[in-house]
Amino acid sequence: MIIQPSISVITPVSLSFFKTNANGILPYTDFSWITNLTVTNVILSDTASDISVTINGTVYNKTTLIGTSLPAGTKMTNLDITISAGYNSANAIIIFSQS
Repeated sequence: MIIQPSISVITPVSLSFFKTNANGILPYTDFSWITNLTVTNVILSDTASDISVTINGTVYNKTTLIGTSLPAGTKMTNLDITISAGYNSANAIIIFSQS
C-alpha cells in the first residue's frame, strides 16, 4: 500500500500594517497570494480613521473592502492609513478567508 502525503497550503488569515506620522510611508505595501481570498473584516486601531487599498486599479476603503474577492495572484497595494487628529501613528488589520 502506498500512502500519499497530503499537501496543504497555509494561507495567512490576516495582514497587519502600520503608519507613523501623517506623511509617513507604509512599509511592505504590495501583496499577492497563491490562493483565492475574500476580505472578511477590516480592523482599525483607535488612532486610525480609514485605510486606502488598491486592487486591480480600484481603490477601496475600510467599508468597501469587506467582501472583496482576490483571485490567486491578484496584487493588493496598501496605499494609506488615515491617522486620526491628535495622534502620531496608527495600524490596521485586514482579515481574509479562503474562497
